[in-house]
Amino acid sequence: MSATTPIAEQGSHAVAALKALVPSVAGACAAFGLRAAGAGEFAEVTGAAIAILVGLPFLQQATRRDGERAAARSSSRPSGADGASVVRHTGVVPSATTVALAVVLAAAAFWLADLLTTWMGTGSLGYLNGEYPDDASTAARMVALRSLPVFVPAVFLVSVAIGHRLRARAAGALKTAVLLYTVAVLAFNQLLLRHWETIAPDQVERTPEAIYLPVVFGILSWFVCRLGRSFAARTQNRYDAAETACLRARADTHD
Repeated sequence: MSATTPIAEQGSHAVAALKALVPSVAGACAAFGLRAAGAGEFAEVTGAAIAILVGLPFLQQATRRDGERAAARSSSRPSGADGASVVRHTGVVPSATTVALAVVLAAAAFWLADLLTTWMGTGSLGYLNGEYPDDASTAARMVALRSLPVFVPAVFLVSVAIGHRLRARAAGALKTAVLLYTVAVLAFNQLLLRHWETIAPDQVERTPEAIYLPVVFGILSWFVCRLGRSFAARTQNRYDAAETACLRARADTHD
């Protein structure tokens, strides 16, 4: 085994799954609770935001432990003039916990961006051309088109952040996150339609866009994530240098 072989993953897959469930359950409980309380469409936005806020500290802790394991392992290896930099570049391998949390948080971030940009697109109908489309399918397509200029950059930024932290494991994690996001939106659309059909069946109109638009956005997100990973790979050295500087600053503070 060479000196630059990545460190073996240390985390238990069962522990990883349990930790990833914490933000997922917190977000789902918040969304269902708020919807039951009559919060309406704000419930899903709040649920996705809570999932991200709850999961971020777990992800930061898992990432920090990955770096600490790499530093401990590298202490017995020869290093260059900047030993910490060598660790950051060659020794850090994300654990199962880090990957699982990244998947959950990325999916939640994609869904949050979807919800917020859908609000933006819906609110803009009638302002640009002075008319609000009567046809539900036309309105759904217009909303989707108007949300893209904000949704695509949001997905790109999330994919870059995941790419920097997960490195070689980012590809699989982002694919899983995109799939999770797409399935969640499809399921949510169908549940919401069934909910409104029980309350006001005469006012509910099922459209093909409720099915194919989430799939189209999922495929688009996959392509954008590939671009984000490519950008992250090109800027990895700068990210590692910044991380090393932060670690040194923390160490100096503690000393």
